[in-house]
Amino acid sequence: MDLFHTMLSVLPEIFSPTNLFVLGVGVLGGIIVGALPGLTPTMGVAILVPFTFGMSPEAGLILLGGVYCASVYAGAITAILFNIPGAPANIATLFDGHPMALQGKGKQAIYYATAASLIGGLVGMVALLLFSPPLAAISLEFGPAEIFWVAMFGVTIIASLSVGSMIKGLIGGAIGLILSTVGMDSVQGVERYVFGSQTLLGGIDIVAGLIGLFALSQVLVYFEQIFTLGTGTITQLQSEEGMLFRTLADTLRRVRALTIGSIVGTIIGIIPGAGGQVAALTAYNEARRWAPARERDTFGKGNPDGIISCEAANNAMAGGSLVPLFTLGIPGSPTAAVLLGGLMIHGLFPGHQLFTEHAKVTYTFMFAMILAQIVMFWMGVGITRYMARILSVPKYYLGPAITALCVIGAFATRNSMGDVYVMTILGVLMYLGMKFGFSAAAVVLGLILGDIAENGFLLGARIGTASGSVTKYFLTQPICLVVIALVALSIGFSLYLEYKERGASKAQVQAKVARALSEVFQRRAWWPLSQMTMLQWNLVLGVLIMAGSLALYQHTSSFVEEPRLFPMILIVTLMIMSAWMILQSLLAPSVRATKRVFEKWPGMKMLLVTCMTLAYVALAKYLGFYASTFLFTLSLPLYLHRERSAGFFFKTLAVALGFTGLMLVVFRQFLKVPTPVGVFF
Repeated sequence: MDLFHTMLSVLPEIFSPTNLFVLGVGVLGGIIVGALPGLTPTMGVAILVPFTFGMSPEAGLILLGGVYCASVYAGAITAILFNIPGAPANIATLFDGHPMALQGKGKQAIYYATAASLIGGLVGMVALLLFSPPLAAISLEFGPAEIFWVAMFGVTIIASLSVGSMIKGLIGGAIGLILSTVGMDSVQGVERYVFGSQTLLGGIDIVAGLIGLFALSQVLVYFEQIFTLGTGTITQLQSEEGMLFRTLADTLRRVRALTIGSIVGTIIGIIPGAGGQVAALTAYNEARRWAPARERDTFGKGNPDGIISCEAANNAMAGGSLVPLFTLGIPGSPTAAVLLGGLMIHGLFPGHQLFTEHAKVTYTFMFAMILAQIVMFWMGVGITRYMARILSVPKYYLGPAITALCVIGAFATRNSMGDVYVMTILGVLMYLGMKFGFSAAAVVLGLILGDIAENGFLLGARIGTASGSVTKYFLTQPICLVVIALVALSIGFSLYLEYKERGASKAQVQAKVARALSEVFQRRAWWPLSQMTMLQWNLVLGVLIMAGSLALYQHTSSFVEEPRLFPMILIVTLMIMSAWMILQSLLAPSVRATKRVFEKWPGMKMLLVTCMTLAYVALAKYLGFYASTFLFTLSLPLYLHRERSAGFFFKTLAVALGFTGLMLVVFRQFLKVPTPVGVFF
């Protein structure tokens, strides 16, 4: 009864003009931060923490919470429109969101994401409000072994998302895990895979990796499409009256996707360290798994259930991640960890006192976060009509603009040009990898989960050694057994779908596959490169990965015992999978084996565009970001576009000046985001 009266007493506080204004500013700021690639929810909250010092505790927490919730949602906007996740939590959204945008349904896809974010966010915040103490007790049961297996479950999701090329998905995930070990070992401080580089000493930044693997690689795809398909816009937009209400009603009818996303997001949010990316990918995987058989093939091609499950999950995660934070002081996500700092600068410490002595502040914040979901929904709906119009911008203007955002996003996290170089290299390699059927999502997921998995593995191994048996510690605890069963189920289901898909393909194209196999041993079929089939490239890649793994194994053997343990296991696993890919290509090729990878590929033109992009990145350090951006956004469209008239030149000049000026005002003057400084500024 006292709790009920406390909740009622804070309602007037929530609707005070000051708190409502702060809530609106926080939500709007969160949408801006989330929609810009490279500006993550964690970064947005961290930037604003010092500004809350002069505010009341209620207003300060409402501002930070509004940014947190809205930025998690807003990352879906760029994921849908450009195939570039605004934050790691939105990786899974692009699987079905961007295909819908390519079909001219970008606005409808954002409406689906907005409605699902509202419902998932409400579920997560209600769970925070009503079930904090009992749900927090669950998180106490997750030790290093449980966290390790949760990370492994996340890795196995890669397999089910890569049906038809499951082995390449797993190889990509293993490469991502290996990339996560670059830099200083977190346990003993040993250098690994640094090779004398100061840039790599701090490891591969997740934001830089995310931008390079998803954003820059997609920009290069845009440039290729200009040469092969023309210089038009990405897609034509469909606009119908009443679309918002029809989409909202359709979202509410998709109970299965909403339920899976909201429950999975809340539960994973409670588990410390898992994060929104694991929540969204797990929800997507489960929504696809539990979908009727006739609908499973539509996932990845624009199925609204894929968008709904992901966005409900990552927004429910935001509320779930605050449960262990408020009750135990254990943040359930990186952004929640920053929010802990916001609590402490106001003299608020997690635990029992937060719900007794400071109950007014706590419940004001919780109810305000429920209101924030509604404000976020209407603001999101309001800006959708304008954001979706970005798709009508020609690709020869859009590509250079996104590249500039990639540079500023990669640099801003650690103020390092090294991160920009790493981002660029990963982007170019990922563009080539996509040609061979590798998935950026698999590599990114491995990069994100690597630290979680390694720390859980090493700490668990220490605990197991101290208790008498490492095997017993990892394999016999109740929660471990449940997660291991989920891992086995995920792999088994993926193998079943792979077998089913391959069986259908072989039955349909048996003659083509037989011809592809016969070409493997014909000298003329290996040259020129444009005539090589996917089967032949798979053999080449398998040998190259095997050779690279052996060289890496030799280098890793020089590390001290504990820091080399996890990388050694990964490298051996990578060797096994590369051998598996070679054998699979020879013994059981799929229909994709007949595809000629580089047929009609504009190689020389793409080489020149890539060199121009590399030159832009290099010049940013010497000329300054804004000067090099102006030159890049002026010169590249002139090359990409076939028209050479004076009118087009002056139009491009105006676009380059306008875009550079806008970047200068927004990032330098307003957001105070650091950029590379050179001769000019």
